[in-house]
Amino acid sequence: DVYTSTFSEDPQADFDKEVEPTETEAKANKEEAQEEGDSDCEEEQLSPEEIEERKLKAQGLKDEGNAAFKSGESEEALEKYTSAIAICPRCCATLRAVSYANAAACLVRLHKHEEAVKKCTKALKYDDTYVKALLRRAASLEQLERLEEALKDYHRVLELDKGNAVALLAAMRLPDEIKQQQERLKAEMLGKLKDLGNAILKPFGLSTNNFNLQQDPKTGGYSVNFSK
Repeated sequence: DVYTSTFSEDPQADFDKEVEPTETEAKANKEEAQEEGDSDCEEEQLSPEEIEERKLKAQGLKDEGNAAFKSGESEEALEKYTSAIAICPRCCATLRAVSYANAAACLVRLHKHEEAVKKCTKALKYDDTYVKALLRRAASLEQLERLEEALKDYHRVLELDKGNAVALLAAMRLPDEIKQQQERLKAEMLGKLKDLGNAILKPFGLSTNNFNLQQDPKTGGYSVNFSK
């Protein structure tokens, strides 16, 4: 897996394991085949030797992508990872997950956070315990101001890695930011409602200033008082 300054894990650590596709991964394979217009039959007809050949080619493309990424060539790296995904057999869950997550890293560098989120989600279909993909998706979700979704990913990271510093800091920081965001959105909504109310009341010589909205501190409910 390629790395960014946010993450300190060994970039080769993701290849220390070889796993058989789980039921979740098999489902991801089928869904992806449908999305990309491929048929499961094509891969089923490949011999073990052909599957291994494709895997090796995909691994080589992924390695070339890593080299390009480390050289700062994000566009080129993205092309390499995309080519690796296209040729990699769907039974190679780990390699596909890493290639998707690495493509996401390129998209983050290119400030294409919406696409980065989608790539990370793809990676997590193949490995739902993939911490780097969760962290990368959470970071992009923050950039998109989807803070509650980001917090869920950080909590998931902490379930898998209780001592993860990035997730720990985010889990402490985000609740207050989410509260502030909700207050800001609430104020914006009330402002729009006030503008709409003024437009409706104007023909009657009234405005929203004629109505005082007061909150009951005990119940949290609101009452409206009219004044001329």
